Amino acid sequence: MRIGTILLQLRRFAVALPAALILASCGLQTGRPAETAADATHEGGGPAAVAVDAPASNPPERDDASAPLIKTEVHGKAPNQVVVPSFYGYPLYAEGAALQGLRLLRQDNWNGYDRQEQTQPDGVIRVFESFPALGCTFEGIEEDDTHYVPLTMTCDLPVPRERGGNRPVAGAVMAGAKADTVPKDPSLAKAFFGEWHALSDGFGDNGSAYFDTPSGLLGFGFQDGKLASVSYVFDPQEQRWRTPDIWKAPLAYEVGK
Repeated sequence: MRIGTILLQLRRFAVALPAALILASCGLQTGRPAETAADATHEGGGPAAVAVDAPASNPPERDDASAPLIKTEVHGKAPNQVVVPSFYGYPLYAEGAALQGLRLLRQDNWNGYDRQEQTQPDGVIRVFESFPALGCTFEGIEEDDTHYVPLTMTCDLPVPRERGGNRPVAGAVMAGAKADTVPKDPSLAKAFFGEWHALSDGFGDNGSAYFDTPSGLLGFGFQDGKLASVSYVFDPQEQRWRTPDIWKAPLAYEVGK
Protein backbone atom coordinates (compact mmCIF):
# COMPACT_ATOMS: atom_id res chain seq x y z
CA MET A 1 0.00 0.00 0.00
CA ARG A 2 1.43 3.37 -1.04
CA ILE A 3 1.50 5.95 1.77
CA GLY A 4 0.29 8.83 -0.40
CA THR A 5 -2.76 6.83 -1.44
CA ILE A 6 -3.65 5.63 2.05
CA LEU A 7 -3.25 9.08 3.58
CA LEU A 8 -5.62 10.56 1.01
CA GLN A 9 -8.15 7.84 1.74
CA LEU A 10 -7.77 8.19 5.50
CA ARG A 11 -8.60 11.87 5.33
CA ARG A 12 -11.87 10.94 3.64
CA PHE A 13 -12.65 8.83 6.71
CA ALA A 14 -11.44 11.51 9.14
CA VAL A 15 -14.80 11.59 10.94
CA ALA A 16 -14.10 8.07 12.20
CA LEU A 17 -10.35 8.11 12.73
CA PRO A 18 -8.46 8.99 15.91
CA ALA A 19 -6.06 11.32 14.12
CA ALA A 20 -5.22 12.45 10.63
CA LEU A 21 -1.92 11.13 9.34
CA ILE A 22 0.86 13.16 7.78
CA LEU A 23 3.97 11.99 5.99
CA ALA A 24 6.90 11.65 8.32
CA SER A 25 9.90 13.86 7.72
CA CYS A 26 11.84 10.62 7.24
CA GLY A 27 9.77 10.10 4.11
CA LEU A 28 9.77 12.40 1.12
CA GLN A 29 11.46 15.35 2.83
CA THR A 30 14.63 13.56 3.89
CA GLY A 31 15.14 11.27 0.97
CA ARG A 32 13.69 8.05 2.27
CA PRO A 33 14.68 5.29 -0.20
CA ALA A 34 12.20 5.28 -3.07
CA GLU A 35 11.84 1.51 -2.84
CA THR A 36 11.89 -0.56 0.34
CA ALA A 37 10.79 -4.07 1.17
CA ALA A 38 7.48 -2.62 2.30
CA ASP A 39 7.01 -0.68 -0.96
CA ALA A 40 7.80 -3.25 -3.65
CA THR A 41 5.44 -3.16 -6.63
CA HIS A 42 4.76 -5.31 -9.62
CA GLU A 43 4.65 -4.04 -13.19
CA GLY A 44 1.02 -2.97 -12.81
CA GLY A 45 2.02 -0.45 -10.15
CA GLY A 46 0.30 -2.03 -7.12
CA PRO A 47 1.81 -4.00 -4.26
CA ALA A 48 3.52 -7.17 -5.37
CA ALA A 49 1.50 -10.21 -4.36
CA VAL A 50 3.42 -13.00 -2.63
CA ALA A 51 2.40 -16.43 -1.43
CA VAL A 52 1.90 -16.64 2.33
CA ASP A 53 1.08 -19.89 4.11
CA ALA A 54 -2.54 -20.35 5.12
CA PRO A 55 -2.97 -19.26 8.76
CA ALA A 56 -3.67 -21.81 11.47
CA SER A 57 -6.37 -21.63 14.11
CA ASN A 58 -5.04 -20.89 17.61
CA PRO A 59 -1.40 -20.43 16.50
CA PRO A 60 1.21 -21.30 19.15
CA GLU A 61 2.64 -17.77 19.02
CA ARG A 62 -0.54 -16.44 20.62
CA ASP A 63 0.12 -18.25 23.92
CA ASP A 64 3.93 -18.16 23.88
CA ALA A 65 4.90 -15.47 26.40
CA SER A 66 8.42 -15.35 24.95
CA ALA A 67 7.19 -14.67 21.40
CA PRO A 68 6.66 -11.05 20.31
CA LEU A 69 3.09 -9.86 19.85
CA ILE A 70 3.98 -8.57 16.37
CA LYS A 71 6.16 -10.35 13.86
CA THR A 72 7.17 -8.83 10.53
CA GLU A 73 8.26 -11.23 7.80
CA VAL A 74 9.77 -10.29 4.45
CA HIS A 75 8.29 -12.48 1.70
CA GLY A 76 9.26 -12.92 -1.92
CA LYS A 77 12.49 -12.21 -3.72
CA ALA A 78 14.04 -8.88 -4.64
CA PRO A 79 12.87 -6.64 -6.16
CA ASN A 80 9.36 -7.90 -5.38
CA GLN A 81 9.64 -8.33 -1.63
CA VAL A 82 6.78 -7.35 0.66
CA VAL A 83 6.49 -7.19 4.44
CA VAL A 84 3.64 -9.13 6.04
CA PRO A 85 2.92 -8.32 9.71
CA SER A 86 1.22 -10.75 12.07
CA PHE A 87 -0.43 -10.16 15.45
CA TYR A 88 -0.29 -13.09 17.90
CA GLY A 89 0.67 -15.33 14.96
CA TYR A 90 -2.25 -14.26 12.75
CA PRO A 91 -1.15 -12.61 9.45
CA LEU A 92 -2.70 -9.32 8.38
CA TYR A 93 -2.44 -9.50 4.62
CA ALA A 94 -5.33 -9.38 2.14
CA GLU A 95 -3.86 -11.72 -0.46
CA GLY A 96 -4.94 -15.32 -0.96
CA ALA A 97 -5.33 -17.63 2.01
CA ALA A 98 -3.63 -15.12 4.32
CA LEU A 99 -6.86 -13.07 4.27
CA GLN A 100 -8.32 -15.67 6.66
CA GLY A 101 -5.82 -14.66 9.33
CA LEU A 102 -8.04 -11.77 10.37
CA ARG A 103 -11.13 -14.00 10.58
CA LEU A 104 -9.27 -16.53 12.75
CA LEU A 105 -7.83 -13.80 15.00
CA ARG A 106 -11.37 -12.73 15.79
CA GLN A 107 -13.15 -16.08 15.97
CA ASP A 108 -10.45 -17.89 17.95
CA ASN A 109 -10.55 -15.21 20.65
CA TRP A 110 -14.26 -14.45 20.98
CA ASN A 111 -14.45 -15.08 24.73
CA GLY A 112 -15.60 -11.87 26.43
CA TYR A 113 -16.46 -10.18 23.13
CA ASP A 114 -18.33 -6.88 23.43
CA ARG A 115 -19.83 -4.61 20.76
CA GLN A 116 -20.80 -0.97 21.11
CA GLU A 117 -22.31 1.35 18.52
CA GLN A 118 -22.28 5.15 18.27
CA THR A 119 -24.57 6.90 15.79
CA GLN A 120 -23.08 10.16 14.57
CA PRO A 121 -25.19 13.27 13.81
CA ASP A 122 -24.83 12.56 10.09
CA GLY A 123 -26.20 9.05 10.57
CA VAL A 124 -22.87 7.24 10.32
CA ILE A 125 -22.72 4.27 12.71
CA ARG A 126 -19.33 3.75 14.31
CA VAL A 127 -18.80 0.25 15.68
CA PHE A 128 -16.39 -0.65 18.49
CA GLU A 129 -15.67 -4.34 19.09
CA SER A 130 -13.66 -5.38 22.14
CA PHE A 131 -11.70 -8.64 22.35
CA PRO A 132 -10.45 -8.75 25.97
CA ALA A 133 -8.75 -12.11 25.41
CA LEU A 134 -6.26 -10.20 23.24
CA GLY A 135 -6.56 -6.71 24.68
CA CYS A 136 -7.60 -5.48 21.23
CA THR A 137 -10.42 -3.26 19.95
CA PHE A 138 -11.69 -2.95 16.38
CA GLU A 139 -13.23 0.27 15.09
CA GLY A 140 -15.21 0.49 11.89
CA ILE A 141 -18.22 1.92 10.08
CA GLU A 142 -21.42 -0.02 9.54
CA GLU A 143 -22.95 1.11 6.29
CA ASP A 144 -25.87 -1.31 6.59
CA ASP A 145 -26.61 -4.85 7.82
CA THR A 146 -24.34 -6.43 5.20
CA HIS A 147 -21.67 -3.78 4.56
CA TYR A 148 -18.95 -3.05 7.12
CA VAL A 149 -15.87 -0.88 6.58
CA PRO A 150 -13.02 -1.70 9.00
CA LEU A 151 -10.86 1.23 10.09
CA THR A 152 -8.47 0.17 12.85
CA MET A 153 -7.48 -2.57 15.25
CA THR A 154 -5.75 -1.32 18.42
CA CYS A 155 -4.13 -3.53 21.06
CA ASP A 156 -3.22 -2.11 24.48
CA LEU A 157 0.12 -2.78 26.15
CA PRO A 158 1.11 -4.69 28.14
CA VAL A 159 -0.98 -7.55 26.75
CA PRO A 160 -3.47 -9.43 28.97
CA ARG A 161 -1.97 -11.72 31.60
CA GLU A 162 -3.33 -14.80 29.83
CA ARG A 163 -1.30 -13.75 26.77
CA GLY A 164 1.94 -13.31 28.65
CA GLY A 165 1.60 -9.91 30.29
CA ASN A 166 4.82 -8.00 29.67
CA ARG A 167 5.88 -10.06 26.64
CA PRO A 168 7.94 -8.55 23.79
CA VAL A 169 5.98 -6.31 21.44
CA ALA A 170 8.07 -6.64 18.27
CA GLY A 171 11.52 -8.17 18.15
CA ALA A 172 13.13 -7.06 21.41
CA VAL A 173 10.89 -3.97 21.76
CA MET A 174 8.97 -3.94 25.04
CA ALA A 175 6.00 -1.95 26.29
CA GLY A 176 7.23 1.46 27.46
CA ALA A 177 9.91 1.76 24.76
CA LYS A 178 10.77 5.23 23.44
CA ALA A 179 9.67 6.18 19.93
CA ASP A 180 13.16 6.71 18.53
CA THR A 181 14.29 3.21 19.55
CA VAL A 182 11.47 1.21 17.95
CA PRO A 183 12.43 1.53 14.24
CA LYS A 184 16.01 0.59 15.11
CA ASP A 185 15.09 -2.82 16.50
CA PRO A 186 16.77 -5.36 14.18
CA SER A 187 13.54 -7.17 13.31
CA LEU A 188 11.83 -3.93 12.28
CA ALA A 189 14.91 -2.38 10.70
CA LYS A 190 15.22 -5.40 8.41
CA ALA A 191 11.68 -4.84 7.15
CA PHE A 192 11.44 -1.03 7.20
CA PHE A 193 15.03 0.21 7.01
CA GLY A 194 15.01 1.85 10.44
CA GLU A 195 12.64 4.76 9.75
CA TRP A 196 9.02 5.58 10.49
CA HIS A 197 6.93 6.03 7.34
CA ALA A 198 4.13 8.22 8.75
CA LEU A 199 3.28 10.10 11.94
CA SER A 200 0.04 11.27 13.51
CA ASP A 201 -0.50 15.01 13.39
CA GLY A 202 1.54 16.78 16.07
CA PHE A 203 3.44 13.62 17.01
CA GLY A 204 5.68 14.03 20.03
CA ASP A 205 5.52 12.37 23.44
CA ASN A 206 1.95 11.42 22.53
CA GLY A 207 0.63 10.10 19.23
CA SER A 208 1.24 7.29 16.80
CA ALA A 209 3.94 6.38 14.30
CA TYR A 210 3.43 4.01 11.39
CA PHE A 211 5.10 1.61 9.00
CA ASP A 212 3.63 1.04 5.55
CA THR A 213 2.66 -2.56 4.65
CA PRO A 214 0.84 -3.90 1.57
CA SER A 215 -2.67 -4.01 3.08
CA GLY A 216 -2.53 -1.35 5.80
CA LEU A 217 -0.42 0.68 8.23
CA LEU A 218 1.31 -0.94 11.20
CA GLY A 219 1.08 1.54 14.08
CA PHE A 220 2.81 2.12 17.42
CA GLY A 221 1.07 4.42 19.92
CA PHE A 222 2.90 6.45 22.55
CA GLN A 223 1.76 8.14 25.77
CA ASP A 224 4.13 10.36 27.75
CA GLY A 225 6.91 9.24 25.45
CA LYS A 226 6.40 5.52 26.11
CA LEU A 227 5.02 2.77 23.89
CA ALA A 228 1.46 2.09 25.12
CA SER A 229 -0.34 0.39 22.22
CA VAL A 230 0.05 -1.11 18.77
CA SER A 231 -2.43 -0.89 15.93
CA TYR A 232 -3.27 -1.77 12.37
CA VAL A 233 -4.99 0.73 10.04
CA PHE A 234 -6.86 -1.13 7.31
CA ASP A 235 -6.31 0.18 3.79
CA PRO A 236 -9.75 1.61 2.86
CA GLN A 237 -9.06 0.91 -0.82
CA GLU A 238 -8.57 -2.80 -0.14
CA GLN A 239 -12.03 -4.20 -0.85
CA ARG A 240 -11.10 -7.67 0.41
CA TRP A 241 -11.03 -6.35 3.98
CA ARG A 242 -14.79 -5.87 3.59
CA THR A 243 -15.45 -9.57 2.91
CA PRO A 244 -18.48 -10.34 5.14
CA ASP A 245 -17.24 -13.76 6.31
CA ILE A 246 -14.23 -12.16 8.00
CA TRP A 247 -16.45 -10.27 10.43
CA LYS A 248 -18.87 -13.04 11.40
CA ALA A 249 -19.06 -14.49 14.89
CA PRO A 250 -17.91 -18.09 15.40
CA LEU A 251 -20.48 -20.63 14.25
CA ALA A 252 -21.15 -21.86 17.81
CA TYR A 253 -21.92 -18.28 18.88
CA GLU A 254 -24.28 -17.74 15.95
CA VAL A 255 -26.12 -21.01 16.64
CA GLY A 256 -26.46 -20.15 20.33
CA LYS A 257 -27.99 -16.70 19.70
